[in-house]
Amino acid sequence: MICQTCQTAIQTTFVEVLTFDLSSSHTTETRNPFESRVLHSTPYSLYRSVAAACLICCSVWVSDLKERKRHVPGIGLEQLLEGRFSQTYEEFRNLSLDDSPAAEHVPNSIKDGDSGQPWVSFWAEPFMEEIHFVTRLQVLDIRFDQCLRLPDVGPHFSISAPCNINGRSTARSASLWTHWLRTCSESHVKCRITAQQQQSFVPKRLIEILDTGRQPVDSDRYEWRLVHDTGVGVVPYVTLSHCWGTSEHLILTAENYSELMEVSPDTLLPKTYRDALRIATSLGFRYIWIDSLCIIQGDEDDWKAQSSKMGLVYSTAWCNIAATWAKDVADGCFSDRTPDVVDPVFKSDLTVWTTFYRMTLTPGPSFDEDVTHAPLNKRAWVIQERYLARRQLMFSKRQVYWECWELCASEQFPRGTEQLPRGMPMNVQSAHIPTAKPSMEVSAWSLNQVWKTLVDLYSACHATRNSDRLIALAGLAGIVQQTRGAADEYLAGLWKKNLRTQLCWRADERAVNRSRILPYIAPSWSWASLDGPVILDDCYVYLFDDYAALADVAEVHVDSSDDTKLHSFTGSKLVLRGIGIWARPVPLTSGKGVSETEEGYELQGHDGNIVNTHVTIFWDENMSRADDRGWSTDINESRTQELLFMCVSSCGDDIYGLVLRKSSFSSSQGSYVRIGAFTRGFSLIIRIAKKLGFDRDERTNSFVNSTEGTKAPFYNMAVDLEDARLADLAHTVTII
Repeated sequence: MICQTCQTAIQTTFVEVLTFDLSSSHTTETRNPFESRVLHSTPYSLYRSVAAACLICCSVWVSDLKERKRHVPGIGLEQLLEGRFSQTYEEFRNLSLDDSPAAEHVPNSIKDGDSGQPWVSFWAEPFMEEIHFVTRLQVLDIRFDQCLRLPDVGPHFSISAPCNINGRSTARSASLWTHWLRTCSESHVKCRITAQQQQSFVPKRLIEILDTGRQPVDSDRYEWRLVHDTGVGVVPYVTLSHCWGTSEHLILTAENYSELMEVSPDTLLPKTYRDALRIATSLGFRYIWIDSLCIIQGDEDDWKAQSSKMGLVYSTAWCNIAATWAKDVADGCFSDRTPDVVDPVFKSDLTVWTTFYRMTLTPGPSFDEDVTHAPLNKRAWVIQERYLARRQLMFSKRQVYWECWELCASEQFPRGTEQLPRGMPMNVQSAHIPTAKPSMEVSAWSLNQVWKTLVDLYSACHATRNSDRLIALAGLAGIVQQTRGAADEYLAGLWKKNLRTQLCWRADERAVNRSRILPYIAPSWSWASLDGPVILDDCYVYLFDDYAALADVAEVHVDSSDDTKLHSFTGSKLVLRGIGIWARPVPLTSGKGVSETEEGYELQGHDGNIVNTHVTIFWDENMSRADDRGWSTDINESRTQELLFMCVSSCGDDIYGLVLRKSSFSSSQGSYVRIGAFTRGFSLIIRIAKKLGFDRDERTNSFVNSTEGTKAPFYNMAVDLEDARLADLAHTVTII
């Protein structure tokens, strides 16, 4: 536990540090939070806190005893924190004021009595994210994980003081979220301009929230009915993002369609829907779109028609209500909490250093924990919903958050926070509230970075139906397509422009279960064919100085049954010409320098000789599955046969390429299927260089043409694949 003395002192200091402006002048009346201040003014004050097992005070006292090499049986941090403290005050005082050499540093006023100089003092250091507690020779370093200051970050940076949160439920914050919406609608220039540019649209079906006039204004009981767009016209509405979960709940079907158009009590709805009706009403809206009640479930034609408009549904809604914390529709949007969850709190883990203790002080909830990694944001559909929504109201377990084009805020920081300076540590970045919601409003030159971020994030999300994976991304892909224009083409998760730099995506090896999505939704060379998280090649965003192309895309196209060609892909063809070798991967034995997370292999050629000493392979799948396209066979069998290691590019001493297997599907004879990606392969670079007349300079670790004195051609330039000297290494393959 933390005693009240420490809680009050540190929380007060934390707020003062956050709001203190270092760049302005201060009068004597202005308190400087970086000045030393008293924690315990007498030994008896410290004694009481130690006896109460305060984590900080026990650490201060024990660390001081250790510094003076006082080893007292039964007195250790663990024993004190467990409440096993039996010393009287006189014993405590005598231990603290002994005749050891260190005692001479204790002020005489403290030796002589219990008043005078502070017994324990502490101070906060600017730009150091920490508070120091000093007792004689010993320092206890308590770190502010979310203190938003660092050295050398440029202009002064500060944020408003955290607000105290009152109320046991997030439902009690209605006045705040209505204030956010009103402020956004009336005074946010960018939000107003975006609203004016929106096309007139209303979903085919909406839920109308009825005011019967029989309940008091603050009642949470409502009536509702299903309505058609033709009956209501273009009306303002809100949407709901939520996890369905596993509980049974009311859905729209062909059988109950007419019934749901009649007035019904909200008691028929699950808690998340009832809460959403209450939130929509508090914001001043009579209409809400909820997927399970506005799309006919089990009707494939209606699903295709409505899902293709999902981007419009969310982008033209006035606000999206997100049940961020709830795993099931039975959980609701609102959650109970204790008010102290958003105040600075302490983690009790102590890191012991040679001369001091360090503990972590975490002031309130983390944005990443509350929002980014919440159950809702693990759903594939929600990525598009969040990016496209104009505004979003997010209900986390501990507090309510707001996002729009100009502001991200929370109950703790209702006015938001400023942009973080560059160089802030990751723990600060993850805790910090962004300054605006994520969006697709980016310039053409930054689209590659945005798309890579989307793919890395989206591929880690779960889709109830794998057939929806590219449909749920179609709205965002369509925006990118509009920005890129006719100069580019969407290829089932990848883009035709700079396709080569996208081909060497790799499966995230930390994923436990990875397999191809069946039935077919994307070609094997696209990340979208894999059910699991992937990481796009960094070369798609940054072309490094020593990047070189080792393959050319000769032909590529995808077939789609959808007019937009953004989803519903039925087939594809990728013709790749590049340098490759046929080899059988042989796992490296232990002790050859491969880390635990990598799968290292030697490549064994036709004659059994090792043609490459070390490559790292990232296998696409780690589960065996079979399908009628001949894509998947037994994984162990496919990994032990002879495979084509197709080089795509090189960067420095590493080669990046695809691991290909011949397709066993009858109509695709002569075609190949991607089963993984590989890297390293420095021996391949040496082999290519030697064929082109280059020798390795051991002193500079580079390749030099002895006659011309030039560097190897695969440093920052393309290899000529038609060079006769590479005839035995150049391959042209069709990948499906």
